[in-house]
Amino acid sequence: MERIIAKAEDKPELEKEIYFICPVRGMTKQDKQFIEEYVARTEAGGRGIYSPPRDTKQDDPIELNICMQNRKGTADAKETHMYFSSTSQGNVFDPGMAFMADKPLLVLNPESLNGNIEGVMADFAGFVNNYAYNTPMDKALSFYQELERRKKEISKMKMVEFEWEANDAPFLFDCGMAFMAEKLIKLSNWKNVEPTDHKSFQNILLSLYYKARDGKTKKVTELF
Repeated sequence: MERIIAKAEDKPELEKEIYFICPVRGMTKQDKQFIEEYVARTEAGGRGIYSPPRDTKQDDPIELNICMQNRKGTADAKETHMYFSSTSQGNVFDPGMAFMADKPLLVLNPESLNGNIEGVMADFAGFVNNYAYNTPMDKALSFYQELERRKKEISKMKMVEFEWEANDAPFLFDCGMAFMAEKLIKLSNWKNVEPTDHKSFQNILLSLYYKARDGKTKKVTELF
């Protein structure tokens, strides 16, 4: 009897049960190596991962589509794993999506949550430390309670109105929650938000504003 040997390409694609929150823009060589090795090791163990650097079309001319792909990846996943970086804006927006969707969170480098972090980002690191299931939990933390309150408020709204000042942690996290809940997003000061010729949350915010106002998305080149 002829022996049939399965080829690597014949293996069924793994269900992407994990959404990987990690830096994309501005990732360091060390970040890239960690991310690629973790994805390869986890998938070799039989668990599929949605990794934005690999699985999201990062060159989409409509930047909002990048967020929409990541939102679907989060919604479809059973849990989220996070490589925390205090300098990554996506490391705030994406946990906002995961928190709104009630996805369990595993932090792969919990030691980074207690590093040299200042201001509101330190509060956010404390929140992540409490939200993750592999770190000490203190649901009485005031910032955690505040985000729980905002999550409930956003869930009840049909449209969420923001006043943009900067891409700080509370703003990005709230946007992530509103985006995951598929709320219409209104910018009270949209004229103050200047588009950029590179990937930015300003471009995404303007796309969300125009989508809510006009019912359609715009390419980056149409924002200027």
